[in-house]
Amino acid sequence: MVKFSREFDAQLIPEWKDAFADYRRLKKLVKKIKLSSRTPPKAKPSDLRTCWLVLLAVGSFLIRCLRHVAESVGHSRRPSPADEDNSMQMGCDGVEVEVESGISGDDEEEARTNVNGIGAVDLLHPRAHHVMFMEALEEEHHKVNHFYMKREAEFMERARSLLHQLHTLLLLKHPSPPIPDETDDFRPRDRPTKRSHATTSSGGVVVDATPWKEGGMICIRNNGSLSRKDVQRAEKTIRGALVDLYRALVLLNKFRTLNLSAFVKILKKFDKVSSQKASQHYLETVKGSHFCVSDQVIKLMLDVESLFTEHFANNDRKKAMMYLRPSQRRESHAVTFLVGLLTGCFVTLFFLYATLAHALGLFSSDSSLNYMETFYPVFSIFALFGLHLFMHGCNLFLWKKTGINNNFIFEFSPNTALNHRDAFLLSTTFMTAVVGTMVVDLLLRRNDAPDSQLNAIPGILLVAFIGLLICPFDVFYRPTRYCFIRIMCSIVCAPFTKVAMADFFLGDQLTSQVQLMRYIETSACYIIAANFRTHHYNACKSGRFYWELIYVISFLPYYWRFWQCGRRWYDDSDKVHIANMGKYLSAMVAAGVRITYAREQTLTCFVLVLVTSLVATLYQLYWDFVQDWGFFNPKSSNRWLRNDLVLKNKGIYYVSIGFNSVLRVVWVITVLQFRVGTVGSHLLEFSVASLEVIRRGHWNFYRVENEHLNNVGKFRVVKSVPLPFRDHPDD
Repeated sequence: MVKFSREFDAQLIPEWKDAFADYRRLKKLVKKIKLSSRTPPKAKPSDLRTCWLVLLAVGSFLIRCLRHVAESVGHSRRPSPADEDNSMQMGCDGVEVEVESGISGDDEEEARTNVNGIGAVDLLHPRAHHVMFMEALEEEHHKVNHFYMKREAEFMERARSLLHQLHTLLLLKHPSPPIPDETDDFRPRDRPTKRSHATTSSGGVVVDATPWKEGGMICIRNNGSLSRKDVQRAEKTIRGALVDLYRALVLLNKFRTLNLSAFVKILKKFDKVSSQKASQHYLETVKGSHFCVSDQVIKLMLDVESLFTEHFANNDRKKAMMYLRPSQRRESHAVTFLVGLLTGCFVTLFFLYATLAHALGLFSSDSSLNYMETFYPVFSIFALFGLHLFMHGCNLFLWKKTGINNNFIFEFSPNTALNHRDAFLLSTTFMTAVVGTMVVDLLLRRNDAPDSQLNAIPGILLVAFIGLLICPFDVFYRPTRYCFIRIMCSIVCAPFTKVAMADFFLGDQLTSQVQLMRYIETSACYIIAANFRTHHYNACKSGRFYWELIYVISFLPYYWRFWQCGRRWYDDSDKVHIANMGKYLSAMVAAGVRITYAREQTLTCFVLVLVTSLVATLYQLYWDFVQDWGFFNPKSSNRWLRNDLVLKNKGIYYVSIGFNSVLRVVWVITVLQFRVGTVGSHLLEFSVASLEVIRRGHWNFYRVENEHLNNVGKFRVVKSVPLPFRDHPDD
């Protein structure tokens, strides 16, 4: 049977973790009560007074001896016997008063004194721990109740705003919209008056008597009506806001039930170890508090269900509940089985590939040049992509283990978002398919297959991947595939679209996959050259057009992120985004200088490479640690880190700082240009690209952790959807 403390920790809402009752703290206090009840009984007050007087006499004797020695050395006047008696009497009187004050009073008052840290001897008294427990329990009760009242008022206000929004929407859709019933609890008493026109401002649509409009927003026609598309957009926004409000209410109701269960459990433990029956009396106090008595959340949930069913589900309650309470995707054992099976297949095929390559002398003969230039880049594309998916699966596992709500941060639907098993399945599928294709290629080479068959293998692999990515059928994670395409389109269109968390997060992933994009360009060139036979594949590695294309490909990820930061600065007016633009600008300059050095290996270019790359690396390290991870806070309670940490072992963070710093300077390997031959240079190039993918996957965990902690500090559990209408133009 699972202990309640583990079940409680597993079910609590991560964003509200600090607002929940500290069950573990209360449990430790109960354990102290249990241990104190086993200690020997306390001495009587008279015995304690005797001990204090003995200690006083010994202390007074030592003080007199020290004073006598000091006076003898300093040739000072010895005090008279009367002075000594007076001094001793004053000392005794003072201590006597202190002793009397320390042991006087009834037991309960004595215990309260011990709670405040006075009278360490009496801390062994069980009643002191009882008082400490009850005070801690009252503190947790007040915290839970206050938080619940605050969130309830916040959601009630949100509900009132949504009622105004819905009423305005009905005014726009129907000449005589149905008026919401006044008996509903969350309905505001001051109903918005019916207005004849809808106008717009910089913040959205405004219900007002005088129409006016501003470019780029929802505009009205000459007759005072909105277009059908604008109304549909507003309707979709209000529907999403209702769904988010309902989910927040469900979480608040869960907050109430979990905390009530915690209070019941801990009071039962207290009664058991203290041999008292305090739970019944205190539970009456808990159950009489606002977070237990108030039924506003339940009523509001029913009202939202009714409104959503009527206006957004055509009175179909089952359909409405599919939106409001989407069913969670069940964990499938088949996925776990397939991950294990494909992992075994990948390992077996990899060893088979290594054996065939050694038998054919693939990496030691003249044929290796053709193989490494034509086929190896295609296989490297999928290898790097599979490695990135594997790192993402590791992050998904750690985020789940540490309670980081990554789906909420990225605004993904919980019933369609990938979990770590799905990511591992995708990774093993790609890696097994790639290694299997490489084995087939070597088998064909061993049988002296014609070049047309060998050239077809990379093309078939690329076409199969693209076909699977855009497949319209609901197979192989279609929501994830289409979400990936949508986000990629948003990245490419920067800065003309708004930037969400998932958009710039994926944009950061692309900055670590520059080598993959180069492999795509090389593979496309080789496939075209082989199929159309217009030029030899060596033409894909030389010429002015080749170098211009390399510049463009190396700049593109940083260019997209540069303009994403610009759009975020335009939307948020936060100057930190301008500084972030400078980081990507320095990365573009460093990448361009490195490519120039690869073409013209002069001393001037080498110096420029060192200077620009060093500046870009320091800029990136500062941004990694300070901005993205939130480290190096001078006022932090954790040295060089931040105040709040998800991982309990702080040493992991220090190791991660060093690990990220080392992998940030792997560009030195590319600048030194070791003489390792054609095969060695390709393997070194792939290894450096793999290290960058691993660094990015490692960076991702702390980036999302920092975002999660910032979100926790604001107690946000659902999205704050901007509403389309405003009640007054001056709002």
